[in-house]
Amino acid sequence: MAKTFMDCAILFGDSLTNRQDVPGSWHEQLSKAYTKKLDILNRGFGGYTSKWARPLFDEVFARKEENAPVARLVSIWFGTNDATSLPNPQHNTIQDFQSNLTHFLTSLTSPSSPYAAAQNPRALNIVLITPPPVYAPQMDERGRRERTLERTKEFVDVVKALGAEWGPEGREGKGKEWKVGVLDLWGAMEKEVGLGDGLAPYFIDGIHMTTKGYAVLWRLYVNLIKTDWKGRGLDWKDEQDLPRRAAQFEKIDPNRPESAVELLALPECRRM
Repeated sequence: MAKTFMDCAILFGDSLTNRQDVPGSWHEQLSKAYTKKLDILNRGFGGYTSKWARPLFDEVFARKEENAPVARLVSIWFGTNDATSLPNPQHNTIQDFQSNLTHFLTSLTSPSSPYAAAQNPRALNIVLITPPPVYAPQMDERGRRERTLERTKEFVDVVKALGAEWGPEGREGKGKEWKVGVLDLWGAMEKEVGLGDGLAPYFIDGIHMTTKGYAVLWRLYVNLIKTDWKGRGLDWKDEQDLPRRAAQFEKIDPNRPESAVELLALPECRRM
């Protein structure tokens, strides 16, 4: 068992999070960007909804008394399956979806939370990701009945509303230390190509995304860390903002191997 040497990013979601077989997926892009800087922990569960993920929250996120790495980034990406219509068993209500996401946010940020992630608010960044549009022409007949743009958009709006509520001016106001941001994947795709046949190259089966679809998400994330989250210790291209945990070998004193430990680095948000 490895020690908690590296801070981490926890990716919590459904198959859009879980997928690692698509080049340029959310997981792959983060893993490449944060090599030697953050451990990327993929906790995506194919087919899951927020209501099925809620009981798993306690299994995914460590409690304060447990030995756990510091969570620097948490992505929460549900809604695509919640938005299915009956009789699909994945169907969820808007109210329940909102309640589940609020539970996740409260558990990660409340000072009274039993979870370890809430212990380091200066270092914690939570990103809510909206469901993308669905593209019906690539689905079978059942899929077209149970997954619609109109219903999916209702769940997109919940994610955006929670982002506004918990964002820069929400909740505890300007003085709070943790950050909550939103990546409006639906809005970005709609802006690029609309909600019609222009979506075809972005999807494999009308639900799961291609490399081109994930590229839209990645551009949103890069923009977030360069703007609202600037200086939060997540810019992998800026060594001042996010240094390597272990120094490059050229910096180690060859006559003092212990200098490798002396050169271990953390971003400012982790230096209390």
